[in-house]
Amino acid sequence: MRQSRGYAAPAPGRRANAPATIWRNKPFQSIAYEGRGLTNRNDEMTSVRAPAWKWEWNLNTVVILLGFAGGLVAWGATWERLSSGQDSHAISIDRLDKRVTAAEVSLRQIENHELRIAAVEKQAAEAATSMKAVENTLNSLSVDTRVMREILQRIEASQRDGAQLRR
Repeated sequence: MRQSRGYAAPAPGRRANAPATIWRNKPFQSIAYEGRGLTNRNDEMTSVRAPAWKWEWNLNTVVILLGFAGGLVAWGATWERLSSGQDSHAISIDRLDKRVTAAEVSLRQIENHELRIAAVEKQAAEAATSMKAVENTLNSLSVDTRVMREILQRIEASQRDGAQLRR
């Protein structure tokens, strides 16, 4: 294939029949070429073919995409674990709340029983004190009755003796 002057050869590949990109001369390009020391420049229109785009899988791209997909899967699994953990923890908290409520009820009953026992113990102590007082009173009454019996026996004895003396 023969190349004409000013045109690039078509690149082999998928887009071989695509139109070539045309670069026209601009006034400042000649200054740039002359400034670089390029004197063999044509003023004609030049054509440069755009590179053909290829669909290729790069190893870095594959690794990044797999890493991103793995990250999404890991994030979803973590979210699911947190959600299920929150549900199970909520159930545990409800169960513990019921247990604490039951324990508080039992504690109130125990406190009520302790109060009742303290009241009964106080009444028993007061009853014991009262019994001691009654016992002391009975003891003093028994002593008084002994003394009265002795007095009555003396009076009766003196009356018998006095009646026998009068007779």
